[in-house]
Formats: sequence, structure tokens, C-alpha cells
Amino acid sequence: DIDIYVCGFPCQSFSLAGSRKGMDEPRGTIFYDCLKVIKYKKPTIFILENVKGLLSHYKGNTFEVIIIYLNKLKYYNVYHKVLNTKDYGIPQNRERIFIVGIRKDKMKKEFTFPKKKKMKKIESYIDQTVIKKDKPYDFCKEKLKKSKGVFVDLMFVNITSLTSYQNYCPTLNTHSELWCVPKHRYASVK
Repeated sequence: DIDIYVCGFPCQSFSLAGSRKGMDEPRGTIFYDCLKVIKYKKPTIFILENVKGLLSHYKGNTFEVIIIYLNKLKYYNVYHKVLNTKDYGIPQNRERIFIVGIRKDKMKKEFTFPKKKKMKKIESYIDQTVIKKDKPYDFCKEKLKKSKGVFVDLMFVNITSLTSYQNYCPTLNTHSELWCVPKHRYASVK
């Protein structure tokens, strides 16, 4: 039995950075497996999470279908909202849609999404245990000297600009080349 069911079904099918094939590919249909779990196990609460791009996929039709299926269950109050981690204490720009369902027979009061929290300083997330220094790409060296950011994404460096992050980081992807300016090295996994 499940009290709280949390699922971040694959986002590549809906992400602006992904294939956007939606429900036309196997990863995009995993929502229906989540729906089966919710339908048969009837958890007190479910939380589904995905990229903000889910809202605009197929002009909003994909998201509308998901909400229709969840509302068809009839025994849940369903809420949704885009939340950004930088608004909840974490210095990272990561917008995600959260869909929360609460069983009507278990609800004690009206649900509201959490209030925003003060963001921690990005410097507090630098891994201090790594001592090594790295060498950036030659074409980045001069720009890095002028950077006021704590992190710089070298994947997005071009001739005229340098995307630097003083207060928060971008959403990290699998090919990230995030440079830690104060430590003169790439950001560690930690």
C-alpha cells in the first residue's frame, strides 16, 4: 500500500531541449503507468513532476489530457503549479510543473503550494574538498578573467558573450561544462 506516490515521469518527450514527441514515443506514455498505480493503489497523496514544457506541448493539449485523466478518478482534488527551485532556497533556475492530488476523503483543509523561501548563497554549494585546478578552453580564458559570476556554463560561451551566474545556476544537463570561477576548475558532481 502507498500513502504518498511521487513520480517524475520522463521529461525528454515534453522538454524544449528534448525530442518533444510526447505520447508518440514509449517514454511519453509512462504517465499512463503512473495513472494505473494511482488508480489501483489509491494513495492518500500523489505528486507528479515534469518540465514546464509539458504545459505547452501540442499547444497545451497533452497537459489537458493528463488533467482530464486525473480528474476522471473522481476521488482526488487535483492541483498544479510551475515552481522554480530558486524560489525555494536552492540557487538553481529549474522550473518544473508539479501536479498534486489529494484524496477527498483524507483532506483536512484546502491545499496550497509552499510559500517562497529565501535563496541560499550559491557560494555555499561550492565543493571545497576538490583541490585540483583545471584549464578552460583557450577561447574562454580572457572572458573568464572578466567574469563576475560564481559559475559559468562553458557550453554556451560564444565570441561576444559569456553566460555567468552570480546568484543561481541554470538547470544542469548531461553535457554541462559548468566552470567554478573562484576555484578555477569545473564544477564537481557534489
